[in-house]
Amino acid sequence: MDVLLVEDSVAIRRLVARRIGLLPGLRVTGEASGEAEALALFRSTEPDIVVTDLSLADGSGLSLTAALRRCGFTGHIAIMTARDVAPYQRASRTAGANALYDKGSGLETLFNDLADIGRDETEDAAACT
Repeated sequence: MDVLLVEDSVAIRRLVARRIGLLPGLRVTGEASGEAEALALFRSTEPDIVVTDLSLADGSGLSLTAALRRCGFTGHIAIMTARDVAPYQRASRTAGANALYDKGSGLETLFNDLADIGRDETEDAAACT
């Protein structure tokens, strides 16, 4: 499954991309630091999953999520944040995100959830052969 990773911190983007690359069935096919760049990459990479930061160099993960859903994207969208997640739970769901993760304590949960998605997709593909 193809993943579009949107994170304005290069160090965090590299860390998350490396970890996603270790998950069976998943590969990062595009990386962006802001909303406009992400939307352009989305159109050219056609990802199955989008992982985005809440705060971006331009725009936000919430407005990116809403824009992707308006474009008809039905794939999985995960938002990460270094902020307290509680105030953003409702807004992330309203925008269309599948999940919201705390970068400080929830990245392992993010990676586990992505591994489950990749595993489910691999099992579904194997069942069809």
